[in-house]
Amino acid sequence: MKNKILIVEDEALGALGLSDLFDKWGYEVCGSAYSGARAIRLDEECGPDLITMDVRIKGELDGIETARRIRAKKFVPIIFLSGYLREGVKEEVGIPDGVEFLNKPVNEEILKETVEKLLNNTKHTGQA
Repeated sequence: MKNKILIVEDEALGALGLSDLFDKWGYEVCGSAYSGARAIRLDEECGPDLITMDVRIKGELDGIETARRIRAKKFVPIIFLSGYLREGVKEEVGIPDGVEFLNKPVNEEILKETVEKLLNNTKHTGQA
């Protein structure tokens, strides 16, 4: 069974590019959300094994608050993607296990390695 990935990205082209990469690498994209509220709903519906989360998304919730709310219910690895990672944002998240940060534009090799690392760590620790 393929690992499922939820993409949270408010730019349609960015979400499409990520979806194409994950498909090429053999993952199933179980949904794409442009806002925090939609991401939380899709997380409940599709039960992703990993989430890519833009820090700045549409709606009342930013990516950090969306991740906090999802992780308050269950453990899921999250890769934050942002063109602007301000000082202290990692500490703001307050959920360091299973969280990585990558700057946009994202290097494909680094993204693939990060996805594989987080998914493998989740399998080995038994968290899901």
